[in-house]
Amino acid sequence: MNYDDVLVFIEGGKYINTKPFRSHKIDPEKYREYEEEEGRMNELFKADCKQLVATKVGADVPDAFEKLFKYAWDEGHANGLHEILYWLDEIAGIIRLYTGKGILYKWAEK
Repeated sequence: MNYDDVLVFIEGGKYINTKPFRSHKIDPEKYREYEEEEGRMNELFKADCKQLVATKVGADVPDAFEKLFKYAWDEGHANGLHEILYWLDEIAGIIRLYTGKGILYKWAEK
């Protein structure tokens, strides 16, 4: 999986919550359904991003990915999934410049 693959998924609506939003005060059940679907869509996006980072860096290091994703989410989620993807791709590219997975393993231990 690469940057363009995830970008196509974003633009194609793969991660869009299709459940109607209802206020928790008006319809608690619909609100719960919406929140569950939103969580599922976010996890789907995160799983695709994990594949992207593993492909770009050449290693699957779950602990390091969690830190990378948290950082990218914090930096970009207010501006949408495109921005999160941008940050992940940039960070993965920088990490790849260094000693491959060696730096990821050290970072995950902290």
